[in-house]
Amino acid sequence: MMMKKIKGIIFNSDGTLNGKIIASLISLLLVLIQQVLAIFGIHFTGDIGDIVGAINTVLTILGLLGVMEGNGTVTFIPKK
Repeated sequence: MMMKKIKGIIFNSDGTLNGKIIASLISLLLVLIQQVLAIFGIHFTGDIGDIVGAINTVLTILGLLGVMEGNGTVTFIPKK
């Protein structure tokens, strides 16, 4: 049930990946990794802006290749 709901969010109705959701998830996963490493005393010494720039370039390339496309509509479904 939950996997079906997640799949409905990540994929558009035509089966393509929702680019805005994927980009947001990748950014949030980077922040999560940084926070978990900080908990264990491992601090990132490089420039996080360079890493984010490289990931944005990869996402742009995927968008150009048609891997990620769509209108990026996000629907809010209130919890009942």
